Amino acid sequence: MVKNKKNTSNVKKSSGRTSSAQSPKSQGSFRRGQTISGYRKEDSQRSKAHDLIVKRRKISSFLMFLLAGAALILFVLSQLVVKIDFYSQDGKMIEDQSRYQKVIDEYYQDRPIERMRIFLNGDNLLSAIQSELPEVAAIDDINLKSFTHFKFVLNMRKPVASWSVNDKNYFVDNTGVAFNVNYYDNPSITISDESGIKIGDNHIVVSNGFLSFVGKIIGAANTNNLEVERIVIPPSSLRQVEVYVKNVSYPAIFLTSSSAEAQVKSLSRAVRYFQTNGLSPQYVDLRVEGKAFYKL
Repeated sequence: MVKNKKNTSNVKKSSGRTSSAQSPKSQGSFRRGQTISGYRKEDSQRSKAHDLIVKRRKISSFLMFLLAGAALILFVLSQLVVKIDFYSQDGKMIEDQSRYQKVIDEYYQDRPIERMRIFLNGDNLLSAIQSELPEVAAIDDINLKSFTHFKFVLNMRKPVASWSVNDKNYFVDNTGVAFNVNYYDNPSITISDESGIKIGDNHIVVSNGFLSFVGKIIGAANTNNLEVERIVIPPSSLRQVEVYVKNVSYPAIFLTSSSAEAQVKSLSRAVRYFQTNGLSPQYVDLRVEGKAFYKL
C-alpha cells in the first residue's frame, strides 16, 4: 500500500513538471506571433510610402508636361508673325503702313513657313521689298511687340540729289539707286537728266564714282564761295555735266573723269574774271585741266 502512494506521488509530480514545461512553449508561440504581426505592419507602411512616391512622380511628370506644352505654345506665339508695324530707323512710325503691309503679305503668302521668325530668310524678304519699294535700303531689326505682333524697323535711303527724268522726279542715294519716295528733307541739289538714257525704280542710274564726283563739286564750290543749285546731264552723255551756280547766269561744263576740285578752282577764277570785266558768256568749258574756255 505504501508503494502505491509513492507511485501516485511520482505521477503527480511528473504531471506538475509536464504542465510547467508546456507553459513556456505556449508563451514562446505567442511571442513569435507578435513578431510576425510587427513585420506585417512595417511592410504595410513601406508599401504606402512607395505608393505615395509613385503618385508624386506621376503628378510631377504631368506638371512638367503641362509646363513644357505651355512653353512651346509661348515660343510659337513669340515667333509667329501675324501683325506688323513699320518704323523708320529714326523711331518714327511710317505713315503709309498699308503700302508695306501689302508687299509683306504677298511674300508670306508664297512662303507661309517664314511667318515663323526663326525660319525667315531676311535676304529674300529684303529683295522682295526692294523690288516693289526701292526706297528701303535695309531691314534694321525685327522686334516683338506682343504675341504675334512685330515691329519692323526699315532703313530708308537718304537722297544726295534729286533726279528729274521725263517730268518725273526721282531721288538718288549714295549707291546710285533711284527711288521716288523720300522720308528725308529734299536734297539741295537737283540733277536734270537730258541724256535720254532710260531708268526705272531700283535700277542703277549713275555710278558711285559719278555721285562722288557730284559731292566733290558741291564741297569744293562751298570752299570757293560758290553755291551749286543744280546739275544737268547733257544729251547722250554721262561723261560730262553742266553745273549751275547761284547768281551766275551761265553753266559750267565739267568732265566727270577729271578732278572736281581743280575744275571748281578754274570756275572760281573765271567767274571773278567775268565779273571784273563785265562779261556774260553763254557757258564756260572747264574740261581741259587748268584752262577755262568760254563763248560770248
